[in-house]
Amino acid sequence: MPPVRNQPVVPAIPFPAAAHRHAELAFQFTATPGAAVQQLNPIDIPASGYLRHLVLEVTSTVGTVGVLNADGPANFFQSILLQDVNGANIFGPIDGYAAALCHAIGGHAFKVNEQVGAADPATVLTGPNPVFSMRIPLEISQRTGLGSLANQNSAANYKLTLAINSEAALTSTPWTVDPVYTVKGWIETWTLPAPQDARGNTQMQVPPLLGTGMYHSSRSKTVAVGNNTVEFTRLGNLIRYFLLISRTAAGVRDSGVMPDPFSFTWDGNNIQSQVSQRLVRLWTNESWLNSANIGALPAGVFVLPFNTANPGGRMGDEDPDLYLPTTQSSRLEINGNSAVAGTVQVVTCEVAPYEVQQAERYQQPNASGSLQQPNLPTTQGS
Repeated sequence: MPPVRNQPVVPAIPFPAAAHRHAELAFQFTATPGAAVQQLNPIDIPASGYLRHLVLEVTSTVGTVGVLNADGPANFFQSILLQDVNGANIFGPIDGYAAALCHAIGGHAFKVNEQVGAADPATVLTGPNPVFSMRIPLEISQRTGLGSLANQNSAANYKLTLAINSEAALTSTPWTVDPVYTVKGWIETWTLPAPQDARGNTQMQVPPLLGTGMYHSSRSKTVAVGNNTVEFTRLGNLIRYFLLISRTAAGVRDSGVMPDPFSFTWDGNNIQSQVSQRLVRLWTNESWLNSANIGALPAGVFVLPFNTANPGGRMGDEDPDLYLPTTQSSRLEINGNSAVAGTVQVVTCEVAPYEVQQAERYQQPNASGSLQQPNLPTTQGS
């Protein structure tokens, strides 16, 4: 009897090549800003494949006169909150302006500036009738599908809760005739791949490390003129980036509220010691989405990015190598002198990794504290 030869293991077709991108209209409504904030009822997100992102498409008509304020038009949304099927917060609650920045800084789409898709020729960022779109990001990397969420149970829906800002918060010069806004919500998903393709090749049927999630949260810290410490309290997972938005007591974005210079400390160790605002902006510009955006970071906005571990050193589609690992007992903070009193809003983007197999575990060797890219599954359903 001839000896049995070991057959080579043929890797499964990667999930993004096995699945297909899908988009569909999830909801639509109209709203007219008024004297007060309008809190809308939660919206059920329809079940479909693996959820990648939500896209909010906003158009407006019939408005006359009216000048949007400096945070417009993204601040049309006073609050955005996406919750999972168990009611846990995934994204938010976060104001529309900060949410638009998360879209760009997270690198979820290229050729987007610091706000709401200004590279889109249909976008209107000024005037009485703005037109814009913005993404609520869920997927970490479109190269692999990492972070996309199972969304296949129509009896247990993700829920989106929106609040519409007041007219006074939206405009520096009020509208003579209030515009009517139309909001369309689109879901971007991956379809469910078949076990095999037409040629019989095994395909991955789930995204890698299914259960890994990306979370965005926001909190604000009041600062005074002089020395201040701003603590980062949303810890325990892998930090993808910190977004810092500094505002005066009147709510105006002002770089003077942000300490300059400042030190970024981790459990008492200076990770960045007495760095200037100019240097921090340089780092951001060097890893910004494309060259057209260099220098475009708005006044009062700063980023501490850890999502640039890819061959181009750009934000987005990165490996986890540079993520900052934290525990609940970690102590992260910035401290330095502020020239202007106000608040510093801290938006935390974190990744909670989940391994399907032991070999896929995110590793954090004690010797260096670095992270290693997980071994992605090579067999069906892994």
